[in-house]
Amino acid sequence: MGSIDAQEAQRDRLLHSTTRLEASSRRLDNSHRIANETESLGADILTELHKQRGQIEDTKTKLAEGEGYVNKSLKTLKDMGKWYAFNLSVLNMLIEGGNSR
Repeated sequence: MGSIDAQEAQRDRLLHSTTRLEASSRRLDNSHRIANETESLGADILTELHKQRGQIEDTKTKLAEGEGYVNKSLKTLKDMGKWYAFNLSVLNMLIEGGNSR
């Protein structure tokens, strides 16, 4: 009878160990699945960040180009203002010269 009890106890321990091993295997499989999903998500994020970096660099280039155009326009406006002032003073001299006669 003692031998049967020992065999049953051993059988119960083996079943319990098998159950724990199966549960551990399921948890390990689930962790592996989550790791793969996380890796895939990380790759997608890196791809999106790379695209956004390109967009930011393009925007920076266009902004610098636009700033160059604005600076050129400001210079042109200043030059036009100088010519306006010069022409106005010449016109005033002509008007005053004509009035003094």
